[in-house]
Amino acid sequence: PPRLLLLLDGRNIMRSRPGGGKSRSAPSGMPPEENSRLLRAAYDWLIANGPRGTTIKVYLYENLQERMEKDASLRGLEDSIEWTPSRADVDVFLLRCASQAPADTHALIVTNDNFDDHRGKEFG
Repeated sequence: PPRLLLLLDGRNIMRSRPGGGKSRSAPSGMPPEENSRLLRAAYDWLIANGPRGTTIKVYLYENLQERMEKDASLRGLEDSIEWTPSRADVDVFLLRCASQAPADTHALIVTNDNFDDHRGKEFG
């Protein structure tokens, strides 16, 4: 069976709100602590319920690194986090990683983004 690679849009997940969608009113920088718990809950659920051998990568802006390292709810995720440049479009990193996954790997992006800005582009 193919391997599974899950790519989590970390900032997007942390800015999510109950019932779907994302909070547009969240201040820039680190979301409130309870939102980082959403990312942890998503990660833990995927580990517990995903197929054995699933690889998870969490994409976050590097300007959040210092704050994230102090966040107790995210301890243990360090090896799964991919830091992206602060002003970069994380979507590009997610889409590129998914498109460049090995042939024996199914890559899935976990986000509520619909990637409208990237339709018709190639990321290989």
